Amino acid sequence: MFFFLGTSFKRIYPEEGVASENPAEVKKIVFCSGKTYYDLYNERKNNKLDSQIAIVRIEQLCPFPFDLIREELEKYKNAKVCFAQEEHKNMGPVSLFFVGRIYLLKSNCLVYIL
Repeated sequence: MFFFLGTSFKRIYPEEGVASENPAEVKKIVFCSGKTYYDLYNERKNNKLDSQIAIVRIEQLCPFPFDLIREELEKYKNAKVCFAQEEHKNMGPVSLFFVGRIYLLKSNCLVYIL
């Protein structure tokens, strides 16, 4: 993989839109990886939920970015934690990487989105 000068790999892409401006009002934080982000982004925009839903794209699943995920969970303390993926529940990263690690960081209910 090649990077251009002045660029680097990002382990996650945190929410940078309207939801990040007022994190206390966010009702749901959705973690995802890959192109699922663009589907979620478009649906959120079409349903005018930009201020209510934060979307965080995880680019590095292993080693898991505990430090960055913890920052996002602390920023959106009142939000329900969700993970979205295209694959079936037992085939994608949610069962292999995400569920156990989130419970280590936050003892909150995790919702799975198909």
